[in-house]
Amino acid sequence: MRPALFLDRDGTINHDPGYLGDPDAVRLYDGVADALAELQRDRDLPIFIVSNQSGVARGLFGREDVDAVNRRVEEALAERGVEVAKFFYCPHHPEFGEDCDCRKPKTGFARKAAEQFDVDLRQSYMVGDSECDRLFGENAGMTTIMVRTGNGAERLKILEKEGNLPSFVADNLADACLYVQRELKS
Repeated sequence: MRPALFLDRDGTINHDPGYLGDPDAVRLYDGVADALAELQRDRDLPIFIVSNQSGVARGLFGREDVDAVNRRVEEALAERGVEVAKFFYCPHHPEFGEDCDCRKPKTGFARKAAEQFDVDLRQSYMVGDSECDRLFGENAGMTTIMVRTGNGAERLKILEKEGNLPSFVADNLADACLYVQRELKS
């Protein structure tokens, strides 16, 4: 069994314009692809992108739109040498009476990735910009990293007041990758 890197998509890897359903609107944050490529080359970590996509349940876009955005993210990362092991996304939302085990912070996708790819969740990392990302990682037994990009800076202020911080806070995904690299070497 091996460690893995789980990443939220919008607000962590790419800018989050809100309910991203258009692949032409995908804009990776600066340095993300290079940092992930270096981490993957150095540590041979499988990378999983795990996101809640309630825009599907809300009727704002369809699953094919989410797939198209995911393909664009995957292509942009692949151009820099990053291989995404798998994209997982939840199209549901409890507001619409949809109960599932895949919506973060539930851990359905973490369990699937662990089973399908021989991943040890206790040695793995979850990076995101929201409380549900932190809870997803925590609930699955992972080290949690919250980035200040996307909604992260705003959410971190609230979490600090609550005393509910993740394992590590990073300015962005590139900084989070450096942290993971240091941790895996120690």
